[in-house]
This record gives sequence, C-alpha cells and structure tokens, in this order.
Amino acid sequence: MNNIWKQYNSFVSRILQGVPLNWRINPDYITVSRLFLVYFALFAFPQMNPWMALFAAAAAFTITDYFDGACARAWSKATIGGKLLDPIIDKTSLLWFLLFLYMQSIIPHILLLIILFSELIIIIITVYWVHESWVATRFTDDPFGSFLVLLDRKIPIHPAGKIKIVMFCISFTILALAGITDNADLATTGIIFSILGVIFTALSIPKYLNPPD
Repeated sequence: MNNIWKQYNSFVSRILQGVPLNWRINPDYITVSRLFLVYFALFAFPQMNPWMALFAAAAAFTITDYFDGACARAWSKATIGGKLLDPIIDKTSLLWFLLFLYMQSIIPHILLLIILFSELIIIIITVYWVHESWVATRFTDDPFGSFLVLLDRKIPIHPAGKIKIVMFCISFTILALAGITDNADLATTGIIFSILGVIFTALSIPKYLNPPD
C-alpha cells in the first residue's frame, strides 16, 4: 500500500511539474483557501441542503489538503512556515465542521465534546511549545527564523495526526452521503470514522508531549 501511495504521489508530482511557471501559485494560498472554502460551503447559504453543504465542504477540505502539500513538493516551495500553517488551518477548519455538525445535530453531542476535548489538549500543548520556542530564540540574530526552525522540531507532523485528518474527512463525507441517501447504516459508519479520528488524536498526544530535542 505504501508503494502504491508513493507511486501515486510521484505521478501527481510529475503532472504538477508540467504546470507553467506563471501559473504556479504559492501553496500557502491553497492552504489558506481551505479555511474560507470550508466556511463558505457550510455557512454561506443557510437555505442549502445541509447534507450537500457538508459534502461540498468535505470535498473542498480534502482536495486543498492534498494539493497544497503536493504543489509545495512538486514546485520546490515547501517552507517551515507552510508546514506550521497547515495544522493551524486544519484545526480551524475542523472547528467549522464541528460547529456545523452541532447546529445540525448530525452526530451525538457527546462525540462532539470528545473531539473538542482531544483537540483542545493538542492546542494547549502547541501553545506551550510556541511559548517555549519563542523564549529560547527571541534574542538570537534571526529570532523569527530561529523560532520557526525550533518550533518545527518541537511540534513535528506526526503520522497519527495526518491519519486523524483523513479519518475526519472520510467521516464527514460519509455522513453527508448518509444524509443525502437517507441511509442509517452509512451514518453509523461515518460516526465510527469520527471515533477513529479521536483515537488517532490520542495516539499523537505523547509525541507532542515528548518532542525530539
């Protein structure tokens, strides 16, 4: 499976490398667009079918989450700032999803609280390392650059964290399809994927608590 994924990424990278230079945008713009596209899909049209809104938001999230990294790698535009921006946008977008799900009563409130609590733990740990990294680098010759480098080491992207995002994307997409098709079994499957997302969040917490030096 890992080899298949690598071959797929290599194939996409070759396609993206064929994009003319004057058409290539900063991948960070794709990352930031995720936040606005998700919000727009979920809340811009209150009269829209909520299941269609959820599906559109999940599709926008998934596509932009893949292509910002793919474009950064293919166009050699990967930066530490971009790596740190990505999880911030992911978490903010996830909050938009949770707010929408709460407003529409789509998943059990207890599950929403568990997801929020697990994400809050990650946010608190991240804020701590942001503070510690800034204190350690604020008097260096290049405080901001040194801060980003140290912070990147303190809060590295953990595989469980990326898998968590995949689980939530699948969950929201399945929940949307369940609503569109009025399929209770699909809804249950969607909730199961949300639970898996919480589990992978919990698995990533120890890595954030004990980052490499």
